[in-house]
Amino acid sequence: MSQGFRIILKYKKEKNKITLVDNVFSFEDSSKLISNGFKQFLREPTLIRKGNFWIDEEHKTLYASNKKFEKKYTLIYIINGKKYRQETSSPNAYGLLPNDINENKVLNDTLAALTNKMDYHTINVYKGLSAYRKYGQKYIYGVIVIERK
Repeated sequence: MSQGFRIILKYKKEKNKITLVDNVFSFEDSSKLISNGFKQFLREPTLIRKGNFWIDEEHKTLYASNKKFEKKYTLIYIINGKKYRQETSSPNAYGLLPNDINENKVLNDTLAALTNKMDYHTINVYKGLSAYRKYGQKYIYGVIVIERK
């Protein structure tokens, strides 16, 4: 299990906008921010509220509370224009996925049929902010688009 960290940030709020201000970090705190993927907080990002999310346009990042989502969520595959949904989940504290995820057999068969033909297809993956903008809140965890060239 990985060690957590806590850092208190100062901010200024105006309507649906939060700007981090006057935050001075120790070397240890800076290292923790960087190693945990929060390098953008070393500068003073601006977060804009849109629905259930806070969006950092400069760093193309979407923030949301885990309480807004269920334990299971859906990835969407769009293969040659046809949508397939695949249920998935977040890993537990040990990094393992639960066993009760429903497998989409039609999707698996479709992907298996494409295995030897991938040279003739393009793959685009959307996640986070780009998936939110293109497909909506429900699919922020990922959309995989596979199309013939």
